[in-house]
Amino acid sequence: MSRMIRVLVVDDDPTAQKVMRHFLERCGYHPIICSNGQSALSVAQSPEAPAIVILDWMMPGMDGLAVCRALRSSKLKYRPYVILFSTKTDKSEIAEGLDAGADDFVSKPFNVPEMQARLRVACRSVDYQRELQDRIDEVEALSQRNALLSELISKNRDEKPAPAANGTAHPVPHPAAPAPARTKSPGELSTNETRFIVSAALLELHLALESMQAHSGHVDTESPGCYAWTSLVLHSNGAWTDLLIATTVPHASTLFDKTFARRSRSVGDILVYLSEIARTIAGGFVRTLSRRAGEAHQPLMARAFHADSIRASLPLPIDAQAFDLSVDGCPLRLTLSTHRSAKLNLAPAKLQPMDILADNFPPAAVSQVPLLRAGAVLTPRIIEKIAFETETVDESQHADVYRPSPLAKYFVQHAKSA
Repeated sequence: MSRMIRVLVVDDDPTAQKVMRHFLERCGYHPIICSNGQSALSVAQSPEAPAIVILDWMMPGMDGLAVCRALRSSKLKYRPYVILFSTKTDKSEIAEGLDAGADDFVSKPFNVPEMQARLRVACRSVDYQRELQDRIDEVEALSQRNALLSELISKNRDEKPAPAANGTAHPVPHPAAPAPARTKSPGELSTNETRFIVSAALLELHLALESMQAHSGHVDTESPGCYAWTSLVLHSNGAWTDLLIATTVPHASTLFDKTFARRSRSVGDILVYLSEIARTIAGGFVRTLSRRAGEAHQPLMARAFHADSIRASLPLPIDAQAFDLSVDGCPLRLTLSTHRSAKLNLAPAKLQPMDILADNFPPAAVSQVPLLRAGAVLTPRIIEKIAFETETVDESQHADVYRPSPLAKYFVQHAKSA
């Protein structure tokens, strides 16, 4: 088991609690014990709720069926997989338990191999549910972002520069581009080059960069209000750069008003907009690096968060670069952190979700038509496809991948738990 899954055991019998604790620990799970239905319901509805619940049917007070019904009626983002545990064996009673909301039923005393197999089924179901919810969250975020982008495109179309007297359009002010140079990551750009890229990107959003200075001293990871994060990868050397923007919600709201010439409808709109600022600036770096050092791209969707929703300190390295920006009178902090990731040639069993394909798979020597192209972000389903391909075509075939930075893992995992 690649991770220790937390399992909530609900039983009023101390002996049964000890047996289940010992069994689960031996099988690699992390047991959490509750002695009654009410306390179990509180744990199961908490932010750090266990993914699997083993629930005794017969308990004083709130019994197992009542807990099942309460869980199924709760509006939880991730509903736990519930295994009802009982000495009852009558088919009608089993049906009653399943109808109350249990996902599975196990009779006491349990058979060890059977219980192990049922827990593996529960793990698969939990993984599928979480992956599906992640895709739903991404689609909803993209839908909201696309709505804002459509509005921005329409606004840009309506605000085309008026023709001059001689019939030509008035030029739009634009910062002078720095002379090109060989660059291996955004962190190797000069302050002037970074200022040019940021200024040009902000112009796309109708924003003006008034000043930008390298931040002196330690980079403070405490945001004044909200963060936006995105990343970019340079394929030639595996340089993974995280881009972080920090500001306050009121300042982000002011910039939103400037871009769209209207007030935002919700804080959610502001966060989506802030993530779009991060994505647009990262896009400027991608274009520059692609011209100078080979292919670069943004593998993961930009994300934005309230600072108070981030419980742990950010895993920001001490050599991260930070810049203090003034954008239309609003202060922003831009932080760039580069993580060197070696290209790994791994068998399917060693691949992990969030790995980034460094090359096409299968390679051109095996197939002229790749199943997956370089830059694809691996998910459990994509890893299954790679495993199937190697089993049916060539078992010695491995995939070349880059591992994401600790900061990228942090923000993606935070988005899943938010």
